[in-house]
Amino acid sequence: MFDNLNSKKWLSVELLYALANAVIINFVSLYIWQTKQDLSPILLYHIALFVGIPIAGLAASYLTEKNRLKYSFAISFLTKALVLFSIIRYPETFINHPLVFGFISALATGFFIMPRNTVFQLLTDDTERGKQTAILNVGLSFIELAIPLLGAFWVFSTGSYNGIFTFAIFILVLSAFFLSRIRLTTGDNIWNIKMALNFHRNPDFFKLALIQYFSGIKNGISWALFDVLTFYLLQGNMSKWGITDSFLNLIGIVGGIVYTKYIAGKLDLPILMLTGLIYTGVNILFVSNFTFASLVTFMAFHYLAQVFLASSISPVVTGMLEEDSRAGELINEYNAILEFPLALGRITPLVVLFIANSSLDYDPVLKIIFLVMGVVPLIIVSILKKTHLFKLQFEGLT
Repeated sequence: MFDNLNSKKWLSVELLYALANAVIINFVSLYIWQTKQDLSPILLYHIALFVGIPIAGLAASYLTEKNRLKYSFAISFLTKALVLFSIIRYPETFINHPLVFGFISALATGFFIMPRNTVFQLLTDDTERGKQTAILNVGLSFIELAIPLLGAFWVFSTGSYNGIFTFAIFILVLSAFFLSRIRLTTGDNIWNIKMALNFHRNPDFFKLALIQYFSGIKNGISWALFDVLTFYLLQGNMSKWGITDSFLNLIGIVGGIVYTKYIAGKLDLPILMLTGLIYTGVNILFVSNFTFASLVTFMAFHYLAQVFLASSISPVVTGMLEEDSRAGELINEYNAILEFPLALGRITPLVVLFIANSSLDYDPVLKIIFLVMGVVPLIIVSILKKTHLFKLQFEGLT
């Protein structure tokens, strides 16, 4: 039931969690790289992370259906804090066991992401939801800009990551406090993963799984490698990395504003294809000229293309889920299942890089991976073209 005070408390939880999460996403990989100067532990950490997220998500979807939302969030906060504490207190153990701590990080991520949308729907009504979403987006944009910049200067000035990781632990404790003050109840529902696995009831489900897989390829590379690659090409200059990362995030934010104000609802198939082609071209430019300047050009367009493509594709993907008349009852189960092809896509390029013992120094396998990443948007659009819902949306737009 809608409760204005509860919704405000939840907004505080979301923003605080995002603040702590931004520290982990931006700085854990850099910490591993500066400690080991080796790509392998970074790859292993993220392989375990991506494998563990859908497993945690599956468990979280069960807890959500069984009205155990706070249990799910408690596991998320505790495991995230455990990873940060381990880095501070037992750095050698953390560095030498990337698979273990990657999986623990996965629990932190999966147990928060899966029930998050359920709580947001539960605690906001139609009127309040738009306002809360706007405030949340502004807050997230500020976090994306501030954390890389301020965190980088903090690490640069102190010569240590301990301060920023301790700060993140404090933020998680604060998040847990606000969460403890929120009343959460969804009722004890039936968790029916078996019914959700009857794919024949949804004619586009396998196409949706393929879209998730190829989206995962692009997402896994950007999540695991972008920050470290930028840092490497900047010759380990932390302050320059912070400025660059915040600048690239700013480009993505501006692109989102432009899309929302001028383009939303107007995109058609030719524009989607053109965006994909330009993205492919920029990837080729980067691979042929493996420098910081070409990387910034590539990443800038990556963020812009991400906004355009994701915003155009998401409504179609939602519609594909709703093709099954039971989608409203099985949304938690569906979302949990779809995390698995996404995870498979995320780990595919990382496993290839690990087996090839790749490095960041003009590695040919790494360049091939980026070339494959460049054609992913075109592949996704080609899959969407074959779905009934995309054809209907395209006809409606044109």
